[in-house]
Amino acid sequence: MPAKVVPDKRRKLMEQVQDDEPESPLADMMPVHPLMASAWVGSVRYALTRDDVMATFREETGNQWRPGRTPIDAMIDQTTGAALDFIRAFAKWHNENIWGEVDGKPEDITD
Repeated sequence: MPAKVVPDKRRKLMEQVQDDEPESPLADMMPVHPLMASAWVGSVRYALTRDDVMATFREETGNQWRPGRTPIDAMIDQTTGAALDFIRAFAKWHNENIWGEVDGKPEDITD
């Protein structure tokens, strides 16, 4: 029989789990509200699959980075931070051109 967890303890456990999770390198570029953050991640992932969106991004930013084709290329990209630089540049461009921004932050649910 599972033990009962009272709401206060449940909230504290959830906060502890969230504190233990590493913060996303895109946390400062995504909406704060969990529902909007989830939608934002979906939007970024979908945009990354669209050839027309990627062509526009590359044309407007000049960022031509592409993932390496071999494991050694992937290791080099990870070590140099090329992949992280690319996704941060893409997320910034995505917020400005697809998602929408308010005062330099991605649109979010207002309290």
